[in-house]
Amino acid sequence: MSRTAWESREVGPVSAGGARVAVGFAGLVDGPLDAPGAREEALRRAAACGYLGVPDEEAAR
Repeated sequence: MSRTAWESREVGPVSAGGARVAVGFAGLVDGPLDAPGAREEALRRAAACGYLGVPDEEAAR
């Protein structure tokens, strides 16, 4: 079965490749994804902005 350009397919999340630097994402991320504390800071910002699905304990880590 061949796919055409207008067909879509659901895929799961994948890791960012390349230099792994992200800028933007509503101000949640701004710099290297592998920097110490980057994940925790992004979760803290998400919780502070009221994003749904950010458990309090994740934001506090």
